[in-house]
Amino acid sequence: MAAEFNVEWMELEKLWPLVDYVTVHTPLIPQTKGLLNDKTFAMCKRGVRVINCARGGIIDEECLLTALESGQCAGAGLDVFVNEPPTGISEKVVQHPNVVSCPHLGASTVEAQKRVAKEIAEQILSVTKGESLFGAINAASLQGALKPETGPWLNLGTALAKVALVLHEKKIQKAVITTYGATLEKAASYIVPSVLMGLIPGITQTSNTLNLINGEYFAKEIGLQVEKQHVDKPANCQCNAAVSLKVEYSDESNITLTGTIFGSNTPALLQVGDCLFSSPVSLVDKLHFFPISTSPSQMLRNIFEKLHAVKVMDMHSAWNGERGITVLKIDGDVNDLTNVFERNQMSMVFF
Repeated sequence: MAAEFNVEWMELEKLWPLVDYVTVHTPLIPQTKGLLNDKTFAMCKRGVRVINCARGGIIDEECLLTALESGQCAGAGLDVFVNEPPTGISEKVVQHPNVVSCPHLGASTVEAQKRVAKEIAEQILSVTKGESLFGAINAASLQGALKPETGPWLNLGTALAKVALVLHEKKIQKAVITTYGATLEKAASYIVPSVLMGLIPGITQTSNTLNLINGEYFAKEIGLQVEKQHVDKPANCQCNAAVSLKVEYSDESNITLTGTIFGSNTPALLQVGDCLFSSPVSLVDKLHFFPISTSPSQMLRNIFEKLHAVKVMDMHSAWNGERGITVLKIDGDVNDLTNVFERNQMSMVFF
C-alpha cells in the first residue's frame, strides 16, 4: 500500500534517528499512548522539534519537558494536552519558552464552519464536472474512478460480476481480479471495488451504504476472499487492455470471465472459461445466457423452427469443441423463450 503512494514504509525505531520534525496525527489508543517518551527522544537527533495537534497523552509530557530542558528537543508546538485546561505537568510544558501552545479549536468556530461548508460545496461541484477529487484521504480509489476515461472500466467490472452470479447457482467464495495491459497497470484501485459492487449484492443483503470505498470492507465481513493482480501482456489478441474475473464457488468449481471496452466505451465480454467469442458481446440492456452441449451450428439447426416466435436482436456463441455458451438479446418477454430452451438452464442479466 505504501509503495502505491510513493511512500517508504519503515519501523519507528529506524525512523526516529532520521527526522528533524515529528508531527503526530494518530488517535490516542493504548498503542500510541506515550509514543514519544525518554527512549524515543534519546533515539532522535539532538534538536528535534515536535508538533502534536492530535490528542494529549501521545507525547509523554514529563519526558517532553526533560527533553526540552536538556536541549534534546529544541521546541514543541502543541494544542492538545493531558490536562485541559493545562494544569500540573501540562501547565509546566505550556510555560516553557521553547513551546508554542494554543487552544485546540478543531472546526468549532463560526469561521471554520463556514470554510468547511464552502469546501464541501466546491468538492461536490468539482466531482459533478468530472474534475479531480481532493480532500478525501480515505478515498484513494476514487481518484482514478472519477476520471471520465475510467468510467467504462467501472461498468465492465460490475457487469462481469453480474454475469458470474448467474452462471452458477452456488455461492461465490473467492474472486480474483486481473488487469491486463500497460494502460491498466494502476487500475486495480477502482476496478476491484467496481467488481465488488456487482458481486456483493448477489451474495448477501446489503444496505445502501455499499460503495467504491467500502466494498473491500464488506467483502471481508461476508467472508469473500478477494485477490488482485496485473499482467502486462493483454489477455486476448482482440484488445490491448482487458479485465478478467475468476470466481470460485462453494462447490469448489470456478469460472473465469474476460472482458474489455470497445466501440463507444461499451463493456464487452470476450471469453467465458476457455470458450472464446468470435466477436465481443456487449454487456448492455438485458441478456440471456445458457450453456450448450452441441456446436453452435448444430444448436441453431435444432432450434431454428422454434425461433420464429422470438425476435432475436443479437446472438453470440462460444464453443471449445466440447461445450459452450450462447448469449441472446431478444425483443420480448423471457416467456417467449420457454419453448426454445429449458428455463432452468437459462440465466438472465440486467445491466
